Amino acid sequence: MSGAVTNTRFAIRKQRDGISGLEISFTPRDVKIGTDPDGDDITRKVLDWNKQTTSSPDGDDDKWTASLQLLRRILMTILADAGRNVTPFAGGKPVRAVDRELVRNEFYKQYPADGDDKQKTEVRRKAFSRAIKGAQNKKLIMVREVSGIQLVWLVAKTEEPMDAREK
Repeated sequence: MSGAVTNTRFAIRKQRDGISGLEISFTPRDVKIGTDPDGDDITRKVLDWNKQTTSSPDGDDDKWTASLQLLRRILMTILADAGRNVTPFAGGKPVRAVDRELVRNEFYKQYPADGDDKQKTEVRRKAFSRAIKGAQNKKLIMVREVSGIQLVWLVAKTEEPMDAREK
């Protein structure tokens, strides 16, 4: 009502490379830059940028959108039950990975779909493909073929993909 603005934020809603939904809060303040010939202060507004936050306070979990949560649960279960330690990159660290086909089969069993068998299969195929690509794009999982088997594993928060280290 008074015209005062509080909780000011700069928001990046879409970003090709980086975090979408990034919000950076700021506080405007007056800074004296001099005086005019009459002796009056000359001021300008500057922005004090505060710590950046994302739209969700949960940290890393906000990257796992609702559409990716099923994939995450399945991966965590199968990695514990059927995962194996592999070193997918020469000279790299070992990771706990699982065959992509095991993940796909379980995803198909748990993903709800309507229609006849052919329609259900197609819906599940598309959903699995979207989930894998979405998780890869957000750098939540890695997929790599090793000895003729496509392996999938969760990316640790501190882990960098190989392409980032090579630059």
